[in-house]
Amino acid sequence: MSYNVLLIFEDYTRDQHVVKPIVTKMLTDLGKPRANIQVCRVPHLQGISQCTNSNNLKKIIMLYQNKVDLFFFAC
Repeated sequence: MSYNVLLIFEDYTRDQHVVKPIVTKMLTDLGKPRANIQVCRVPHLQGISQCTNSNNLKKIIMLYQNKVDLFFFAC
């Protein structure tokens, strides 16, 4: 069974290139070497205010709740 992780950034276009390898290594060290790590692109958040907005977070959780085991916020 795969382990699905959704990375949520304040601006994924730049942040994903730094954080995704770190999270991949972290999950490997925690015993999840084959974790499926995806970057949240919908909705496209821009800025810390959008990333921490409760309506945006609810929307993301509703969109991905049945597909994701771990929501990883890096804001």
